[in-house]
Amino acid sequence: MDLIVQDFEEINIERPQMVAILLVNLEQTMQKGLINNQSSGVAACAR
Repeated sequence: MDLIVQDFEEINIERPQMVAILLVNLEQTMQKGLINNQSSGVAACAR
């Protein structure tokens, strides 16, 4: 997790933007899991 925060700090992104990007990535991952019938991956993302 520290690497993700470090990456965002390097590109000088604000915390609300960082959270928004992470949520979008999470949503996209969950959608891909649902499309590919990978319920365990979706459950892991939901946690």
